[in-house]
Amino acid sequence: MNQWDVLRQLAHPIVLTYILSMLMINLIAAMTALLLIGAVLPIPVLEDPEGVWERNVGWFLLAVPFAAATFGGLHLRYSWPNLMWLARGGTPRAYEAHVALGQTKRQVMIESGAWVAATFCFVVVNLAARSPELLVLIVITTALVGSVSVTLGYIIGERMLRPLTAIAMSVRFPAAHTAPGVGTRIVLIWGLTTAVPVLGVVMISVSQITDHAGPAATEMNTAVLVLSLIAMIIGFVGIIVMARSISDPLQQVSDAMHRVEAGDLSTRAAVYDGSEIGQLQAGFNSMVKGLAERERLAELFSKHVGEEVARAALEHGNARGGALRKVSALFIDLTGSTRLAAEKPPEVVVAALNEFFELVVDTVSEHGGFVSKFEGDAAVAVFGAPLEIPDSVTPALQCARDMRATLHARIALDFGIGVAFGSALAGNIGAAERFEYTVLGMPVIKATQLSDHAKTRPSRVLATVEAINAADSDEAAQWQIIRLGDLTVAEPLLAARLSDGARKTTGGAPS
Repeated sequence: MNQWDVLRQLAHPIVLTYILSMLMINLIAAMTALLLIGAVLPIPVLEDPEGVWERNVGWFLLAVPFAAATFGGLHLRYSWPNLMWLARGGTPRAYEAHVALGQTKRQVMIESGAWVAATFCFVVVNLAARSPELLVLIVITTALVGSVSVTLGYIIGERMLRPLTAIAMSVRFPAAHTAPGVGTRIVLIWGLTTAVPVLGVVMISVSQITDHAGPAATEMNTAVLVLSLIAMIIGFVGIIVMARSISDPLQQVSDAMHRVEAGDLSTRAAVYDGSEIGQLQAGFNSMVKGLAERERLAELFSKHVGEEVARAALEHGNARGGALRKVSALFIDLTGSTRLAAEKPPEVVVAALNEFFELVVDTVSEHGGFVSKFEGDAAVAVFGAPLEIPDSVTPALQCARDMRATLHARIALDFGIGVAFGSALAGNIGAAERFEYTVLGMPVIKATQLSDHAKTRPSRVLATVEAINAADSDEAAQWQIIRLGDLTVAEPLLAARLSDGARKTTGGAPS
């Protein structure tokens, strides 16, 4: 992309319309200032009025193209990243978005500088007239007309550039305001439509009073001056009150949005307006209430199905069906819970089961697994679904060993743990109105069977040989292959040695 490709973006419909509109606004404003000073406003008596007029017109004809070229070049210099973005296409980069969002602010600064420079030059050109009154008239008139031009240019330019601003804000939303607020804009409109014209009337009245044109004219101009000042004061107070009545509730909603963004879903905006603003406040409260309800449902959902399933449902959809996965299944089952339920009060049984399941869930989560379901006093944990991981066996075997140590240290109930590895169907199974994420297949069946055999072993943990062969070498070294009747299984190595010692001491495996 060369410079010509970038410069050609000046013909982009939005850019071209924006440039022509800004040139037209400033040209009309400059011509208005010249006509006001030369033909409309009363000016002091000059020695050579025709010469002064010709000199000012000549300066005007030279200054307009020079100012357009100079300040147009400044606009081009600082807006170059915007043209590069348009030439490249797509979305802007972060810096280009920053430049785009500051376009109207730079426009105001450049045009204000242009009007200050033009005023200074007109004053210098008219020094030869030797009329302080004329110089004051030039300064006041160009200041008022320039203010109108800059304000009107900002309002129109901001509206024209909205399509580009919307794209830029989608890339880089500013942390602070990059444009005047609602209240400031209303005051600007008041200044554009009321304050400037009334100030012109005030200026004429003051000039007539100081010229002492006569008692009747003086009284008339004094009355016009007083009424104009009253109109400006009342209008200013009224517009400030109206601006605050709009900007205050909008600021309140904006502050509440920041609190919601920070996580405070109890935030509410006070509704105290019966207009569209009140509807905005009420709509915000309704939106936050809906967000809070969805947050509670999401939290409840994740507790019922597990955080992994909830996250997978949000990211990939929640339709019925499943797929074959290579997974590791861990099945843990309590021993003696039926006797406990018969001998102890229900609240004691529930507390014991809750403590057991909390330890199981915590240990499984630490090793990256997912507790698929609770079955009475048993639990099924899966590694490798719903979140697929390259090696699901090693963390499952580590989890089984750590779970054994944790449960032995924390609860009095006995248990058996089985671990198996293989292909299984993992997915959402059930009716269209209600289904659950589950894992079906030989790994779950084998793990269930091994948990029953594990209850007769001092280790309380057994795994299939396939699982040991699929694990990494460090974890496989922690297990030992043993025979249980017709079964060939694996048992934690240290636990197996303890088991052999127990056999020599007691003559058999304890039940």
